[in-house]
Amino acid sequence: MPPRITEIRKKILTCLLKLSQNGPVTAAELARKMEMTPQNIHLHVKALEEMGYLTVHRLTDRTATLTIAEKAEKELGLGALPIAGQIAAGFPLTPSDHTQGFMSRLSDFFDAREGDYLLKVEGTSMTGVGIFPGDMVVVRPTTEIVEGEIAVVLIKSDNLVTLKRWYIEGDQVVLVSENAAMEPMRYRKEDVTLQGQLIGRMGGKPPRKNRHS
Repeated sequence: MPPRITEIRKKILTCLLKLSQNGPVTAAELARKMEMTPQNIHLHVKALEEMGYLTVHRLTDRTATLTIAEKAEKELGLGALPIAGQIAAGFPLTPSDHTQGFMSRLSDFFDAREGDYLLKVEGTSMTGVGIFPGDMVVVRPTTEIVEGEIAVVLIKSDNLVTLKRWYIEGDQVVLVSENAAMEPMRYRKEDVTLQGQLIGRMGGKPPRKNRHS
């Protein structure tokens, strides 16, 4: 009989998705979190890999990391947050005023609140923290943020939005990428507007929490 998606396997995928917000997840870590034996988690992981719900990245003969596949995201569903458009992780993009759809049950994976929204990432400036083109990022609207956090920023002069780390230097806002090939972007404070803070992401590659982890 071919493997099938069961309730326990959905729970495993949900657990993997939550754990992956803090970095790469091993099968052993997943087993501990699920309170399952390594042998049992191996059987479920093998079945989920065969069905295309996750990807196994084998590091050594005895160690592997696991990442969620797009098929699993669709199976799990992502509590109805609006998809607000695209966000540049690279060159800024023009903001959209129109909701482009919804994803459901996102609150199963993040501390999603009313007003939060999703943006689809374009560009490669944040790949250093595991944010890749095609990923969906969860944004919480805010006008205040701790320096060094990842922000959605409107560049007023060009009516463009971008996703970068937020720093203040004197009377300037410095927007820093997570790609060594890209220089920091500098603007006068009055020329930019902080629109939101990154609180999560959905994608096929594991993230890092910050530039030092």
